[in-house]
Amino acid sequence: TFFVPKNGWKVAVKICFLILISAVIISEPDRFLRQLMLPAVTVTETKDTPYGNITKGEYYGEQNIFYNQRLLYYHDDAVEREEDIHYAMLQREKQERVLLISGSPQSDLPEILKYDVEKIIFVERDPELAGSARSKITGSAGKLVIENEDAFRYVRSGGESFNTIIMLLPPPSTLSVNRFYTVEFFKNAKQRLVTGGVFMCSPGPNDNYFNQESVNLYSSIYNSLAAVFSHIIPVAGNKLYFIASDDELSVSFCHLAEERGIENVYVSRAFLSDDLTVKKSAEVIALMDKETRQNRSAFPIACFHFQSYNFSKNLKE
Repeated sequence: TFFVPKNGWKVAVKICFLILISAVIISEPDRFLRQLMLPAVTVTETKDTPYGNITKGEYYGEQNIFYNQRLLYYHDDAVEREEDIHYAMLQREKQERVLLISGSPQSDLPEILKYDVEKIIFVERDPELAGSARSKITGSAGKLVIENEDAFRYVRSGGESFNTIIMLLPPPSTLSVNRFYTVEFFKNAKQRLVTGGVFMCSPGPNDNYFNQESVNLYSSIYNSLAAVFSHIIPVAGNKLYFIASDDELSVSFCHLAEERGIENVYVSRAFLSDDLTVKKSAEVIALMDKETRQNRSAFPIACFHFQSYNFSKNLKE
């Protein structure tokens, strides 16, 4: 109202803004704005935390949870939850301690409990996401330890060793997330594994056709893993997974599931064929360029490759 010359107009402007501000507070603007950002989903609840935004919604009657606009959980996500867990867990018969970095506790923890594990450490920086984890493993809550801290710092700080480390963070789209796909982080992760332990991450989607940008991205992370681990195998599933260890690895998941006595919906002979999985993994390995620069903390090349890959999807923009 500083620029309004007449006192009568000043009062009118103040009243209008007071009404507008009151309407914004009463009408839940956060939910309205999230609905604009997720037009295909009916947003039912949204909450901001110091670390991100948690949004719940419905899509044709199905419940969904989004974290920072990324789909984290959806009802009956059998394909994703089984791939996220069993590709790594099936590699070894003995699974005593498992480290799960991020992910959806609603989906992932019940899958881990199919194995005879003694301890699960779930590292999630946002306490709002981790808060529901205990309720998802009724009867086995004593096996779960929740660590609300930065996963990079947790792995680097040292401590007990694990049979399997599963990292379910998003691809290296930002410098912050890029840290988890560097040679330095892989070295720290290896130090937290028992002899022959298994590490798995997913740096991006699995496309039927890999263009040069996606090859650069995956080659950078593959070469970074190869600088630390003796054996690396890619698995072309719903996402592209990299499994790494200093001992032999196998992609015969159907055979391993039967051998371990693990009953799955998707990671089983009902949907997968070990022969085809072996061929797909071999095709991905053949695409990896050994000359691509490794991803390091001082030179975060994977983040650059991921952005290039995203731009390549729509050259018109």
